[in-house]
Amino acid sequence: MFNMTQKQELIIRLFISEESFEDSSDEDVLSIDEIIQKLSYKPTKQAVQFSLRALRKRGYLEKRDSLVLREGKQRVIWHLTDSARKLFCKSRPVSV
Repeated sequence: MFNMTQKQELIIRLFISEESFEDSSDEDVLSIDEIIQKLSYKPTKQAVQFSLRALRKRGYLEKRDSLVLREGKQRVIWHLTDSARKLFCKSRPVSV
C-alpha cells in the first residue's frame, strides 16, 4: 500500500460507506460531482480529479462507462476495484 494523503483516504472511505458488501450492485459508483458533494471538506473539481487519478494509478479505483443523467448530461463514474475492497474492508471502521 502506498502512502495516501488524508484526502485520498477520505475518498476511499466515501466509496466504502456507499457500498453494500453482500452484493455487487451499482450503489458503489460515484461521479466526481457526487464525491465533491459528499466530502466533509469542499475541494475544487481539479483537486478531486488529481486524487482520483492517483488512486486509479495505484489500482484502487476504476472508471466505468459514463452514466447518463438528466438533460442528457453524461458523467464519468468511479468505483473501487476488487483489490481495494479486500484491502480496505479489513481496515478501520468507516467514518466520512
